[in-house]
Amino acid sequence: MLLVALLGFAHADVMPEGYHGVDHRIYIDNLADYGEYQFFVYPTAVGHGMAVFNSSEMPHPYKFAQAWLYAVLKTEMPANYSADTPPAGALSGNMPGFIDQLPDSDPTKVIETHYVVSIAGGNIVLTKTSELKSTGELKPTSERPLDYWLLLPGLALGIVAGYLVGKKH
Repeated sequence: MLLVALLGFAHADVMPEGYHGVDHRIYIDNLADYGEYQFFVYPTAVGHGMAVFNSSEMPHPYKFAQAWLYAVLKTEMPANYSADTPPAGALSGNMPGFIDQLPDSDPTKVIETHYVVSIAGGNIVLTKTSELKSTGELKPTSERPLDYWLLLPGLALGIVAGYLVGKKH
């Protein structure tokens, strides 16, 4: 019964029929203008994970995470900070939405969206400056975030096997 329940849940994260994946790359072109700040994306996965970034390409959050962009003055960063969440007092702002699938009728495979950031009144504001769609190649699988639904069938099989082994003893 548990196996049936888990397999039903795993299906919810499968790309719908008639759709294909899209590699959506988000860039903040003027990060160098705010060199006194450390930028973070949080959460990068459902319920946890913080990504620090210094280059213009923004890290991808997991598609179901409601991520926010954070910034902290580098002089106010605690020494050796390693928590999974941004430090207290971080400025915050809405993250742009990520597109990860499109109908098969749309040939787009890569979307590059460029923003500029501004910090005013304790808020981070992203302003879109350009968007380029191409039919180029997706990033290799090894560079793309792992979809958690791939782990569920293995977990279900492990639970069933553990149950059966335990039942024999």
